[in-house]
Amino acid sequence: MTLRTENLTVSYGTDKVLNDVSLSLPTGKITALIGPNGCGKSTLLNCFSRLLMPQSGTVFLGDNPINMLSSRQLAPQAFAAASAPFNARGDHSPGAGFVWS
Repeated sequence: MTLRTENLTVSYGTDKVLNDVSLSLPTGKITALIGPNGCGKSTLLNCFSRLLMPQSGTVFLGDNPINMLSSRQLAPQAFAAASAPFNARGDHSPGAGFVWS
């Protein structure tokens, strides 16, 4: 299933960290979030996992908004492939990485 966001906005107090972010992560692919400290990488991941609710916008798993899914429905889809350490060459064990099934 595809994981995507539509018009996601998140602020901490008056500091807007994510502003109208729309993206789609391809199914079965490893996606890297790269950027400087404080640019919103962890904030985005926290929205994916429902640890943080955006001020506006929606995170979808397939066609379903994740806030409408139970934890039981979300967990097997979103976190079936747990992260594993990568070495300096970027090699990893089969099935490792942040992959959406």
